[in-house]
Amino acid sequence: MGSAQAHLLTSHIPVVGSGFCLLLFVLGMIMHSTRVQRIGLFFIFLTALFALWAYLTGPAAAAVVSASDPAAADLIATHREAAVTSFVLMVATGVVSFLGLLHRRHDRRLPNWYNLVVTLLLIICFTLMVGTAGMGVRISHRWLYPAENPTQEITPSPASIDSVGAPSVDADSAAR
Repeated sequence: MGSAQAHLLTSHIPVVGSGFCLLLFVLGMIMHSTRVQRIGLFFIFLTALFALWAYLTGPAAAAVVSASDPAAADLIATHREAAVTSFVLMVATGVVSFLGLLHRRHDRRLPNWYNLVVTLLLIICFTLMVGTAGMGVRISHRWLYPAENPTQEITPSPASIDSVGAPSVDADSAAR
């Protein structure tokens, strides 16, 4: 797996993970369950580690995309700026959750202000992660689909459509 593929794979985890952690942590607060909250804090910390991995694979992915599509430079720069903010806040939230896990080692309840801070950080993290991912989606992913002519659109010819109306795959079109 190349570095660009690693970035695509790992960059989904902080986006989905921050939303999942937010739901899990809030559910723990609603249920008054320190166990669910502790699991939520662990997943927040884990999500922050994946955010680090996604952030570190970003420059190599940018290099691959820039080589295949020089016009994407502005989109990459915008995505990178948003990624820095998202990454820093996710890591800060991970550190706060780790401190909460240390505090909870003795099965003490966390103060309400701490739960509020973690919840607000997660809401902001999730919002920023979704925005950063949205910027990343706009970047061309042509490098994923190498072809002789990357600008050529593939449209099925009438002869390649079977009797059901679905495109049929033959050896010639599969080779393109």
